[in-house]
Amino acid sequence: ERLSMQKIIKTKEFELPVYSANVIFVYSNSFDAIGEYAEKEGLHADDVKTLKAGKWFGYTFMTEDIDKQGRTHTYVFIKKAKKYEEIDVISHEILHAVISILTHRGLKLNKHNEEAYTYLNGYLNKEFHKFKDGK
Repeated sequence: ERLSMQKIIKTKEFELPVYSANVIFVYSNSFDAIGEYAEKEGLHADDVKTLKAGKWFGYTFMTEDIDKQGRTHTYVFIKKAKKYEEIDVISHEILHAVISILTHRGLKLNKHNEEAYTYLNGYLNKEFHKFKDGK
């Protein structure tokens, strides 16, 4: 007899005031739980479909709507994986988030502003790992 896996989903939303951006981390061991969360949040149907398909381990996008305070919303979805594969996926998806946030604010990566990209990349990676570890 096989034991069924308990669905676990963790979420955290926080603001990056300097970039007028909100980042939403979503971490789960279940594609079903992720799909349910995306539907409940009212995310775009194409994104919900992709999330439910379960053919990914990380998925990041910025919503098209901006809230009343002028903030963008960038979602970073991570499906639990083996430790080292997960580290790779997290850093990959965080970089997508960094590019989305900074490009939206008019910063195009070049040798004169790479520090903004590397700083935000390091910060979001640190925050994701703290979130994942419950800290």
